[in-house]
Amino acid sequence: DDDATGWSFPGGLELTAKFQRFIGGVLDAVDHLAAVSTATCGGCDAEVARQSKEQSLAEDPVFSHVFTIRPVTGWGLQAARATQRGSQYLNDGSFDEAIRELQNARQLAPQSQSAACNLGCAQYCAGSIPAALASYREAILMHPRAEGPVLALSALEATTGSPSEAIKTLVRYLKDVDSSHIAVLRQLGQLQMRQQQWSKAAGCYHKLAAVDPTNSEW
Repeated sequence: DDDATGWSFPGGLELTAKFQRFIGGVLDAVDHLAAVSTATCGGCDAEVARQSKEQSLAEDPVFSHVFTIRPVTGWGLQAARATQRGSQYLNDGSFDEAIRELQNARQLAPQSQSAACNLGCAQYCAGSIPAALASYREAILMHPRAEGPVLALSALEATTGSPSEAIKTLVRYLKDVDSSHIAVLRQLGQLQMRQQQWSKAAGCYHKLAAVDPTNSEW
């Protein structure tokens, strides 16, 4: 079952460096949009999402590697091929086509968490933030123990003006699933620092040091 495994995958659908740079631009654009305006439409979001293509998401210590395309296996050849086509369209910057293909894969694999997350990724890239939030929430309901959609949902919530919801999403995972999950603790600590919740952030890093004492980051 492709959905029961962890979020990272070896030898799967690799995103190009160009697409990774674009994703970083989208994150910056959405963050800026949330800071300067409280009333935006989906079309405005999409336009902003298509403009900035400079900074790599990998440079952001909080949100690196949370938006990605995963293979959809165990649901037949058509679902797998639709996912591959959707990934290629994303790499090419053809967002409408990518969403169409990944929606098709979602319909062909209705209980695949990977398919739901892939659609959320494409919707995010196209600037359809409410739709992306809905897709990641559906993915979490399918398999609550998988950390990938939780990290992605929290990242989206944080960059669209809901940092408290982003923190709640991570705290809920730590409470209900795995209190020592390194990636979730790390993202939570970073978000708490951005919100100037210094004592709570310190608690996260103390926990990280206890879980992984050899990591020099904390």
